[in-house]
Amino acid sequence: MKPSVPLPKLSFVSLIVMVFFLVLMGSACTQKSEAPKTGKPSSEEKTSVAAKPSTETKAPANEFKILSATDQENQLKVQIKVPADWMTRKDLNDDAVIQSSDKASTLFLVVISEPKNQFDKDAQLKDYADIVIENFLEKTEGQAKITKEAVKTTVNGRPALQYEIERKMNKITSVTLIYTMVEGPKGFHQIMAWTYNSYWGEQQPLLKSITDSFREETGFST
Repeated sequence: MKPSVPLPKLSFVSLIVMVFFLVLMGSACTQKSEAPKTGKPSSEEKTSVAAKPSTETKAPANEFKILSATDQENQLKVQIKVPADWMTRKDLNDDAVIQSSDKASTLFLVVISEPKNQFDKDAQLKDYADIVIENFLEKTEGQAKITKEAVKTTVNGRPALQYEIERKMNKITSVTLIYTMVEGPKGFHQIMAWTYNSYWGEQQPLLKSITDSFREETGFST
C-alpha cells in the first residue's frame, strides 16, 4: 500500500484569499446570466411588441360632396351635401330634382323643389306642408303614419317644418323618413331622407345632418 501524501497546510490568510476569490467568481456569473433592466425591451421583447396588433383604430374623417339642381326657367337653384361615396339615382321619385342613396341602398335622399310663383301669393309654409303631407298619406294608401308631428325648425337659416313618418314597404319591411319642408326665397322644398327601421337608430344623425345641409341659392347665375 502506497503511503498517503500529506495535504499542504494552508495559512489563515490563504484561506481568506481563496474564499474571497470564489465569492467574486460566483457574483460575476450571476450578473452575466441576468438581463439588464434598462427600461427598454430586449431584442426578443422588441420582436414580441412589434408583432402585437394595435387595438386602436381611427375611423377616417367623413367626406361629403355637393349635389345641386338648377331650374333656369324659374331661376331656382338648390344644393345639398351627401357622403362622398353616395351615388346619384333616377328611380326614387319622378318629381325629384335630386335623388341619391348609399351604395348598399339602405339610406336614401330625395329633394323636390317648387317655385313660389306656382302658388298663391299668400301661401305660407304651413299651407304647403299640409298639402304635401296629406297627398303623401293618400298615395301610400294607409301604409304610412306620422310618428312625430311637425316641429318648427330652420335649415340653413330658412324656416322649416319637420316630420317623422313610418311607412310599410311590405309585410316585413318598414322605413322611417325625416320629411322636411323648407321655405326658400323663391321656392318651397321637400327633403325626404329615410332608411330601414333596423338602421334608424344608428343612421338618424347622418340623415338629419344631410337634411340640415340643404340650401337654396340666393344669387342665381346660369
